[in-house]
Amino acid sequence: MTSAPPDPHPEERDRLAATLRGLESRIGALTASLGSHDSDYREVKSYMAENRGEIDPTEMYQNELILRDIDARGAHAVRLRERLQSMRSSPYFARLDFTADSVGTPEPHYIGRQGLQDSGRTAVVDWRSPLGGMFYEAEPGRAEYEAPSGRIAGRIERKRQIKIEDGELRFVVDTADAIRDDILLEEIGRTSDAHMRSIIATIQREQNAIIRNESDSTLVIQGVAGSGKTSIALHRIAYLLFRQRGRLKAHNIAIVSPNGLFAEYVSEVLPELGEEAVVALDLAGIARRRLEGHRTSFTEPIDPVEPGDGAAHERARAKSTLSFHRWLEQAVAETVQNCFVPRDLRVRSFRVEAEELRTRFDHMASVPVRARLRGIAEHLCQRARLEDPTAASLPRVGEVNRELTSMLTVKSTRALYRDLYRRADAPTVFRAPSAGTLEWADVYPYLFAAAAFAGLDGDKEIRHLVIDEMQDHSPTQYAVLRKLFRCNMTVLGDVAQALGNTEDYAPEDLGGLFEDARVMELNRSYRSTSEIMGFASGIRGTHVTTIDRHGDEPRVLGFDTSAAEVGWLAEEVGRFRAAREGRLAIVTRSRSRAQDLHRLLSEKLEGLALATGGSRGVLGNDVTVLPVGLAKGLEFDEVIVARASLEEYGSETDRSLLYIACTRALHRLTLTHSGRPSPHLPV
Repeated sequence: MTSAPPDPHPEERDRLAATLRGLESRIGALTASLGSHDSDYREVKSYMAENRGEIDPTEMYQNELILRDIDARGAHAVRLRERLQSMRSSPYFARLDFTADSVGTPEPHYIGRQGLQDSGRTAVVDWRSPLGGMFYEAEPGRAEYEAPSGRIAGRIERKRQIKIEDGELRFVVDTADAIRDDILLEEIGRTSDAHMRSIIATIQREQNAIIRNESDSTLVIQGVAGSGKTSIALHRIAYLLFRQRGRLKAHNIAIVSPNGLFAEYVSEVLPELGEEAVVALDLAGIARRRLEGHRTSFTEPIDPVEPGDGAAHERARAKSTLSFHRWLEQAVAETVQNCFVPRDLRVRSFRVEAEELRTRFDHMASVPVRARLRGIAEHLCQRARLEDPTAASLPRVGEVNRELTSMLTVKSTRALYRDLYRRADAPTVFRAPSAGTLEWADVYPYLFAAAAFAGLDGDKEIRHLVIDEMQDHSPTQYAVLRKLFRCNMTVLGDVAQALGNTEDYAPEDLGGLFEDARVMELNRSYRSTSEIMGFASGIRGTHVTTIDRHGDEPRVLGFDTSAAEVGWLAEEVGRFRAAREGRLAIVTRSRSRAQDLHRLLSEKLEGLALATGGSRGVLGNDVTVLPVGLAKGLEFDEVIVARASLEEYGSETDRSLLYIACTRALHRLTLTHSGRPSPHLPV
């Protein structure tokens, strides 16, 4: 009988066991304290009820303060217990042995997604701490980090990757670059999940530089498909919340997401990292709030890949360009400056000449028109009181403001906006679907004009804004967002993945839309196999660096008829389900195409999910039919790009759509078509 091989890392098993014991001890203590909180709360509440008629107001107020304090301490203990309970499965993922020059002996530091204190010592170091940062930034040898007590220099003796699942030690390896790649390959080689996972165990050096950047107020991240840019942005949020604890809270951070499906997909990352979910925004919701006071609504955004009103498509395209925004800036500035035609002001016994009014109006050029007039009125009334405080009849601010308003040639933002398109140099036209309704393409240009005329209600609560899929937002939308959110920003996307509702950007174009922006590029893809990324790069005519992960070559399958193509798709779904190989996406060009294909396949299959704009919960399905626009940012074990024909993907702008669809695949990719294939497919 052969004996079991000796445990190569007994000290790591002992350390894990000790850490888990300490973790359970902390959880038990918190549970006991919560019982004490409940008892204290009931006791105070009972005392207040029994003596309600005898307690004076001061004592009643003091008891209410005690209840609030017990509540706050209890809520904090609940959050802390939940955070510690989330560490049970995997309390840490790395070990860093560091010898500080001031100490001279090596000390092991274990790094996890959250910190853990045990018996007055740090049992687990938070990955976001400066000490944790050395694991991502430095190799064995001389290194230093910034501690609260100052800069600590020393030497990294060892970096060790540790995988723990369900509280069990799976493997331990001392890391070098090659070994880290093996760990990365194992992590990426897993089947996909319904929600995005955190990447703290495999953060790469170039990703870490973005996550920990605190010096730039605005970061523009251009990342190729699969470079991890969205995950990096979420980890950056977690890092900032850790570094600015007490000054920055989750409700001070907002993410502008492309759609609800994507927002659902990324919703678990921050809670997994021990942070609360941040504010979720979308462009339509932001606009709707600002238009409430204008009694103005708007139509649904035009999907650039859906068939429809060609003229409306053209207007939408024209208003998304940089040249349009430059025209809009100039036209609004000139119209605002000329909309005030002053005359001599006479209110009661008070007189002001038109020339003075013109001068005051011009000197306040950075202020919205309505606010300018109000400010002028307040100044003039204050001056009247100073000049003759004994006057029997002094002018009031309201009546002076009314007189000044009567000197405007336009009375509303809507009138001003409509007049812009009557200029001889207008690059496109304005069409209102009905009274009080705007086309979506006019919403943000209208808000830009509103900011100059009536003013916009900015959001002072948000102190950091994340904008995803930057290539699908127009320059005017960015200009309005800058006015509404005067805060630090992280802007991310991929210029190669434009849906076609904006003109093609270059990374420097996007950087130029923000003041003092730093553009950082991620050129390495970690999602798809080398074969899939090579195929996708052939569609775009670009080269993308990949990790050394290989798989099957992508397939392009042609069929004589559409019915034969649908029949094969149904059979392939059956084979996929029989193999139980994770999650499959069948990607179509547009939403209407997805609905049509889902209907046809549902005649042959059961339980097939369809993702639409309002879909929730579909990502947990094994097979989902969805359009390219909703597939952006998501990943699946296998992807079938259906109907990849000349008819569907024939124009030059369709290259991006095919590229997006193909780069959703982790392990396997197939494209099908009936009739002639798209000319953009690699030969």
